[in-house]
Amino acid sequence: MAHLPSNKGQLFSLDFLIAMGLAVLAIGMLLNYYETTTNAEKEQRLQNELTAVALNASALMMQINGCDLGGGFQDTGYTVYGCSSQTNAENLTRSELMVPKGFKCKISWTLNGVSGEQDDPATECADDDSQIQANVASVERVLLSSQSPLSKADYQKGIEQGIGAYYDYILTVKVWK
Repeated sequence: MAHLPSNKGQLFSLDFLIAMGLAVLAIGMLLNYYETTTNAEKEQRLQNELTAVALNASALMMQINGCDLGGGFQDTGYTVYGCSSQTNAENLTRSELMVPKGFKCKISWTLNGVSGEQDDPATECADDDSQIQANVASVERVLLSSQSPLSKADYQKGIEQGIGAYYDYILTVKVWK
């Protein structure tokens, strides 16, 4: 009886196991990088969206609530930028400020130079921001506000001497989701 040679070979060599381990490690690192990059892009997209909504709302707040200029401003061709009226803010809605549904917002006026003096306008953007657990976009705009019609003489006095019949405020618009 002849003896047949048996081909007993190794199924997995040590080199093969090391190569497979390195391949799995490389694939894992690639997937981790992809997930990290995707999450960072998602967070940045959300932050950009929040910032755009806050900038737009603050610009509309300034535009809609223009000062009652009186005193011949319109007649002389003057255009005043950066002047807003708190009293006109009371009836603004989220849709007028173009704040989409699902977003929360808070608008406040702070008297510049007087710490702690703050007034929240009675708009629909008066959500509680004390315990925000999300991304927030905050826009601050320095503006003038007048409780009475602002005359041309008062406006020019304010420009030339830094005084006038108006108040220096900071309008803060916070938006979060």
